[in-house]
Amino acid sequence: MSEPVKRKRATNFSEYEVAVLVDTVLEKINIIENKQSDAVTWKEKNKAWDSIATKFNALSGQINRTAKELKLKYDCIKKNIKKKQARNKFERFKTGGGEASIEELTNYEEKVLSYIALGVDGLPSENDCDAYVIENMATSKNNTSPPENNSKVDFLDSGSILESTIPVVSPNIYSLDNLDDNISNVVILEENNVVCNNDIDDTVNQWSQWNSKKLKTAKHKVLKSKKMENGDLSRKISNVTDRRQELLLLQIEIAKKKKKEKRWSTKKN
Repeated sequence: MSEPVKRKRATNFSEYEVAVLVDTVLEKINIIENKQSDAVTWKEKNKAWDSIATKFNALSGQINRTAKELKLKYDCIKKNIKKKQARNKFERFKTGGGEASIEELTNYEEKVLSYIALGVDGLPSENDCDAYVIENMATSKNNTSPPENNSKVDFLDSGSILESTIPVVSPNIYSLDNLDDNISNVVILEENNVVCNNDIDDTVNQWSQWNSKKLKTAKHKVLKSKKMENGDLSRKISNVTDRRQELLLLQIEIAKKKKKEKRWSTKKN
């Protein structure tokens, strides 16, 4: 038997070749990054890669590359960009202190990222996210009026600033100066300590007899599952077998009746 032909390894891409490849691909980025997957789109993509290979070989002037090799290299560039962005995101949000070791992107990677940023970083969440909220805290101490329902808040998420209209609660509403004067069971001392009057039961604040076991309460009757006894299980099994026997007897009787009807019909004919 003939030995299998080994695939020849192509030479590595130089920085100049990668830059030429990215510039050539960006000219047809609308076709290359088209997310449709029908036959017409695939034909257009194949034609685009053939034209990219022709132009790349004319501009590079070093090594002739096929369309398959260029496509594979472009996919590797996108994978490396996604890995770098994932590592940079991990470095920004990790705990423990210290400086984050951010890996800088090259010029051609920045160009590609500008077109595939949605697939790498995703959409920013406007309703529920971990964004930093910047509030306008320049409110006077004497102002006790509630804030407007639609006040602008700036969100800082992944370097972009978004404006959204959500209600913001001012901290002055909950200050001790705005409490109703009719509340008589609260006494405010000079050191801003709050003490309850004697009309409240003292047993509420006695925690000497408390332990963590008191947090565990018994399960409600509705939530409790009834344990099946051995007698109940055997009784149910016997009932099922009895019903099956009755069904078999009925099927046998029906089959006998059909045979008799066929005999009578054949005799009459």
